[in-house]
Amino acid sequence: CARFCVPKQAIVIVGSAKLGFTLVDKPKPGGTMRPRYSSFSDTSDVDVAIVSDSLFDKYWKIASLLSGVLRTNHIEVPDI
Repeated sequence: CARFCVPKQAIVIVGSAKLGFTLVDKPKPGGTMRPRYSSFSDTSDVDVAIVSDSLFDKYWKIASLLSGVLRTNHIEVPDI
């Protein structure tokens, strides 16, 4: 268990890598657009998801605690 300690079945490929094509127009370097439904290629990214109840609960608690600390100390978090 290197980092997340989840079974390999909890790690899934999603998005265009899973489908084999993109669902949206995507900007390419140089200002051109890669059109919707373009085939997955060697320049495509790979989106990975970890589906885990225990990790969700763990990081939800951390986010809630951090949010409370920020509010208590009147620290505003800028929109990203």
